[in-house]
Amino acid sequence: MFTPILTAALLALAPAAAQQLDDTGNLFPPTFGTTSSGGVFNGVGCGSGTTPTPMTANNGQAGNMFDVAVHGADITLECIDIHTSALINVDVEVWAVPGTCVGRDTGDMCAHGWVLIGTGSAIGLGTGTPTNINLTHPGAPYVFSANSTYGIYVTLIGATSIRYTNGTTLPGGPYAGTHCDISTYYGKPNYTPPCTLSPNTFSPREWNGTLYTELAGPAGPALAASGSCPGAMTLTATNCTANSSVAILYGSAGSFTKPSNPCGGLVLGIQNPTLGAMLGSDGAGTATLSFNAPAGACGLTVQAVDVASCTATNAIVL
Repeated sequence: MFTPILTAALLALAPAAAQQLDDTGNLFPPTFGTTSSGGVFNGVGCGSGTTPTPMTANNGQAGNMFDVAVHGADITLECIDIHTSALINVDVEVWAVPGTCVGRDTGDMCAHGWVLIGTGSAIGLGTGTPTNINLTHPGAPYVFSANSTYGIYVTLIGATSIRYTNGTTLPGGPYAGTHCDISTYYGKPNYTPPCTLSPNTFSPREWNGTLYTELAGPAGPALAASGSCPGAMTLTATNCTANSSVAILYGSAGSFTKPSNPCGGLVLGIQNPTLGAMLGSDGAGTATLSFNAPAGACGLTVQAVDVASCTATNAIVL
């Protein structure tokens, strides 16, 4: 059962004119705090309702950055509601970084530690109504650890129709939820693939939306790196099938769906992945690869796949 954990009821200044400009100077119709009682749910597991969310808008761009402070249990993010003026299909990406989005809002997002944790598409329901996005995870669902803080970046791909609200303080909130609290920070344009964040940060801007999570289940396959790039590094895959095979893949950050068996339909967080190594796991389900990373490898995304279960780990950046 997915739980609507947080609704950012972002009340701010009412529109003062019949026409308003968003953060890139484009006109869009004014919004007067229309409230929805649930919206339309595209997701197969998002549930059937959410706390009514004032969609106050008054500004907009391609995305938002905010922080999530997790309460006393590990959670995963399964679905989100966004506020978009679009009445056509929108494609959404959700990124996360351990710590805070503050200081990680411009420059090389991969070097900052941002990881793509979910993608989704839906027909936008327009200004004043939440649009629900069921997230597909590029590998194992990203686990937000208990009693920790994470930065979140929600962005539309190739569009600037996210609506958010001019804030009065930085951070905004916190907005309390069942499993975590949100503190709001920035409006952002699209990033430039694979890893370049725009130098334009609009602040303070408050996200209009809702998060839906579930408590994290038993730990699945996970990938960790030690060392530094360039130089000696070690990749360690854990919680894999014992005495089996583990594939190490690499490439640019993005999304790839394996088109055929074995593991047909598996979604990875790498564009056009290349097989780097095939490892054997031990009796505890652990596989290790030590190597000397050249300078050209720095910034590449690496992911492991437990071949026996066709389960991908989290994606990490060298």
